This record gives sequence, C-alpha cells and structure tokens, in this order.
Amino acid sequence: MIWGLLIGILLAWPLLIVGRPTYLGDSASYYKGGHVAVAFIIDKFKPVNDTGAASFSQSSKNTSIILKAPQVRAVRSITYSVLAYVLGAPRAQLILLAVGQALLTGLVSVIVLNFYTPARHADYLVAAAFLAFATPVAFVTSLALPDTFTGLMVIAITLLAIGSERLSFAAKLALLGVGSFGVSAHSSHPPLAAGLTLLAMIWLIFLRRSGDRSTVTKMAWTAAPLLLGVALTVFANQVGFGEASIAAKRFPLTLARSVADGPGRWYLEKHCANEHYAICEVYPHGFPNSVPAFLWGNTGVETRATPEQMDRIRSEELTIVAAATREYLGIEMLHLSTSFIRQLVKIGPDAAFDQQIQISPFGEPQVVHAPGVKPWLGYYVEIAALISSGFSLLFFALRFRTFDVVERAAILLTIAALLINAAICVYFSGVADRYQARVVWLIPLLALAISRQRNGQNALPSARGKLSGE
Repeated sequence: MIWGLLIGILLAWPLLIVGRPTYLGDSASYYKGGHVAVAFIIDKFKPVNDTGAASFSQSSKNTSIILKAPQVRAVRSITYSVLAYVLGAPRAQLILLAVGQALLTGLVSVIVLNFYTPARHADYLVAAAFLAFATPVAFVTSLALPDTFTGLMVIAITLLAIGSERLSFAAKLALLGVGSFGVSAHSSHPPLAAGLTLLAMIWLIFLRRSGDRSTVTKMAWTAAPLLLGVALTVFANQVGFGEASIAAKRFPLTLARSVADGPGRWYLEKHCANEHYAICEVYPHGFPNSVPAFLWGNTGVETRATPEQMDRIRSEELTIVAAATREYLGIEMLHLSTSFIRQLVKIGPDAAFDQQIQISPFGEPQVVHAPGVKPWLGYYVEIAALISSGFSLLFFALRFRTFDVVERAAILLTIAALLINAAICVYFSGVADRYQARVVWLIPLLALAISRQRNGQNALPSARGKLSGE
C-alpha cells in the first residue's frame, strides 16, 4: 500500500510541471454530467414540496446536460461523471481526480510487480522511475478523462484470468472493483473487455483440457469484471434515463467517423432524398468534414439536433454505417486498415497543455485556451514511450521460449488488448494518440515485472507469499 501510494505520487509529476491536470473538451462535460447525476440522487431523498413533487436542485438546471429530462441529447458515462464531480475540487479543476487516478494506478502497478515474486525496495524505486518517465502513464493519469481505467481494466481481467490463485482474496476484490468500474467508465470499454475476456476464456478452457482443476473458479473471476461492469452501466442508465442499455444516450461516434472518412458522407448525399434519415434533417445542406465538427460545437449534432432527432440518429446509426460500408467496401476497408496501423504507433500523451477550466458567468465549468504551453513535454513522452515499448516487445520476442505458460499468457493477452483497443477506437471513433497511450504503458510494466524474476526465480509464490502484502 505504501509503495503503491509513493509510485502514485511520482506519477503525478505532470501536475507539478503543468500546474493543473490536462483537459480536453469532454473534461468539463463529465464534471457537469456528474453534478446533475449527484443532484438527481440527492433529490430522490428530499421530502416532497407542497405540490407533491420533489424539488429538483436548481443548480443542476443551469448545466447543459439534464439527467432524466426531456431536453437531454447525449451524455457520457454516468459512473465516471459522478467520480469526476465528487473529485472535482478545487472549483471544478479536477485536480483531486487526477491525483486519485495516479494513486490508484500506483497501487495496481504494485500488484503487477508482486505477481511473480515479492518485490524489494529497490525494485519499487526502479519501477516508479521507469513508469513515470519512460512511459505515457503519468500523462494518462493526469488527463481528466476515463483513459486511466482502460489500462487498469485490462490489468484486472488479465491477472484474474492467468493466476487468481497467486492473488490474495483482498487483491482479487481490489482488481474486481477496478475492473468493473473500468468497464462502466467509457463506451469503448465494454467491447474491449468482452474481447479480452473471450480470449482469456479460450486460454482457460485450454488449461482445463491439460488438467487444471481450478479452471471454473478462474473463469468466474475472469468474467466477473465484465458482467458487473455491464450490470453497473445498465443500472445507471435505467435510473438516469429509464433505458436499460449499455450505451444509452450515446454520441453517434461511428456515424461521425464514417461521414468524416467519406463513405458515410457519400452514401447520405446519395440517399438522403429517399431514405429521410434524421441526420439529413439536421444537415440539409451538407455535412461537416471532421468528427469534432460533426458532434460538437456550433456545427455539431449536440447543438443542432433536437432530443427526438438524436434518438432517431442513434437508432439509424448502424443501418447507415453498414449500408455505406457495403456500398463503398473497398474504400472503407483500405481506410480502416491504414488507420489501424497508424493507431498502433500513435502512442503520445495527446495532452492539451494549452487548456484550462474556467467557471463561466453562469456558474458552468468550461474548457478554454490557456497560456504557458509546454509542447516539449509531449514530444519527450512520445519518444520515451516508443523506446520503452519497442525494447519491451523485443525482450518478449527474444525470451519468449524461456517463459512459462502464465508469462506467455500475460504477454499474449496484453498484446491482444492493444490490438483490440486500436481496432475499436479506429472503427467507432478514429485515430488519436491518447487512445493507444491509455494501454501501451502496460507493455513496459509487464516487461519490468517479468524481467525481475528472470534470475532463476520461476516458481509460483508459496501460499505464504501470496499477494497479501507479506
């Protein structure tokens, strides 16, 4: 616990250099959505007024996202929004959120480091410096977005699958909690968790055929983060919107990506006159050229579409994308494949050093431009990440034959998570540095953990040496 907290403190070094967390436009939206959600929950426990209706918090009516109200168009993850609001101090700057993400990452990193062999003090010091300065994880945790929980979710599913017998019950519960929350924290996480869980299950079935009697228990622990995370998401959406869905009130990211790439735009321009899609009503004179312009700002559907139109856009999204793919299959496949390759190597922090959160005259937090840009930080971290990830993959390739079955499974599942993550992000959203940076730091962390026990220490930890802090 102590070393996990110390590693987490060191991971927070970008906060000291920049003076604040790094933000994107969604950062303020998560905070505002959490504000409304918390106000909604509190209102549930308030006594009714004289008219017999509960008095909804007036402060929440000033936000741009109203939970369970007719004017809602689209929202982000409710669970992460609540976390962002609760840890939004001071004055919606989300500093506590960034610090909390760094500390949690430090604690989970200690679990990984101790998974094979109990670590020594020197090991923790090396790991802390290596993670903080040679991987992008410090900037991932400092970003006021759910990206931190992508990597933590992958760690949780992987460790529970490959060796739940090596973990203490407390460690398994901690990973279960982190993994379940991670599944609910972002719309891209359930498909990533589902793909990784499926691969882990296949591996566990293979082990059972080879005589492993504990496979059923491992399978239960492996599936638990996905199942609980989906249940949490469905419950939050049911309470908030009356819609039992894992993607209620989502933004039409896939449609935006298809339109920006070309096939979606060409298909709509050709068929809007006959099909009468809702998106054609919103853009009768042409579509924006980029995903941000399509979704947000004065030209985006978030502003232009009515709540009723947004519901229709969501229901028609997959139909349009599938039809556009069939009509322009060659172009779509070429673009997706090249984008997939680009996404694999784009692992910079994508940190917005020139953004800060200000409170508007209406009391709403807004992400605005800020002075004091430090672009050299982003270049440094991207180069360091490429070097550390490249050497880690080379280490895996050269020593793969010497690894035991658990180490091989950990490596293959982690690499699979990177591939699945890139594919999901490219298809449903587009190419962006931060999408791959949120998971690529797992490769150097795993290489560090495995290399520690390459000095002849290949045996499983004894029962006394389980991950119980001993």
